Amino acid sequence: MSASIASGPVLLNRILTLRENTPFVLALDTALQSSFNITKEFIYKTRSTNLPVKIIFVSFETKQVHFSVDEFIDGLKVPFDQLIEQLERVLSKYENAQKLIIFDSFNYLKTVQQVTILIHKLMRSTTTVYGTFHLDISTTRNLGSPNGPTILKLLRYVATSILELIPAGIRNKKPDDLYDMIFGMDMPVGECNRKDFKCTLIYRRKSGRAMTYQILVDSKEHTYKQAESRSDNMQSKSQNDGDELLNNLTTFNLSTTREQRVAKERVELPFIEAQKNIGSIAGSTVYEFDKDDDYDDDDVDNPYEDPM
Repeated sequence: MSASIASGPVLLNRILTLRENTPFVLALDTALQSSFNITKEFIYKTRSTNLPVKIIFVSFETKQVHFSVDEFIDGLKVPFDQLIEQLERVLSKYENAQKLIIFDSFNYLKTVQQVTILIHKLMRSTTTVYGTFHLDISTTRNLGSPNGPTILKLLRYVATSILELIPAGIRNKKPDDLYDMIFGMDMPVGECNRKDFKCTLIYRRKSGRAMTYQILVDSKEHTYKQAESRSDNMQSKSQNDGDELLNNLTTFNLSTTREQRVAKERVELPFIEAQKNIGSIAGSTVYEFDKDDDYDDDDVDNPYEDPM
């Protein structure tokens, strides 16, 4: 299915069921909305396809997995070199099978070099890598290359799909406002880490073009629907405000309904076709004679040329 014609909910469903070719999926979360529910949804959707997919869970924060996984690797207790060796053994074990490798947090990778090595070792034609990066946890820069990219920038650059998660009840907030809520401990009660949340899906095609979708995810009912963008909300609010100003001004209706506005936009304005020829004769008066014009050959003051 072409991503250019896919709606956001359809595309997200294809990604979570491994039907879309996107080998590296990155989830970006905060304390306001954890990636826990989208990770459960990813596993649920993958299992629901009944495909022979092997799920490998690499844990840095999760002590016990309550999901249906085939392999569990504790990445916190072993050095990075040993973690790579364990992953290579598991990949060799399921060499010909389709695999989903889940990292519960990329924040525990210490250097950009470790990220590069990890991606190089795992990227295969039968492997999909999915992992979370916590945006509200600071990362250390590479002291050997202070001007180089951070781990987050590298992950963003390499990822073929990015899932940015925020609570569904928090709308029209800028990133700085969200960080102020987190670090100021001004979190709305009952809105954080719910099973229904908003997901901004950034999907990169093979050409490199990024496509962005706003999606409302209900991980309890396993349903997705298109969310209104900020521009749609502003346009709707502006229209509603205009209608409210016109109410009760007169005894008749001054506002227009949605159907009336659509019909108005479809009306072709007069003389549009005639205006296409304007300017084709520069510096002269354009006049077209018709059969009812009274043309006088003897009129020396006639400014128009003989149509014959």
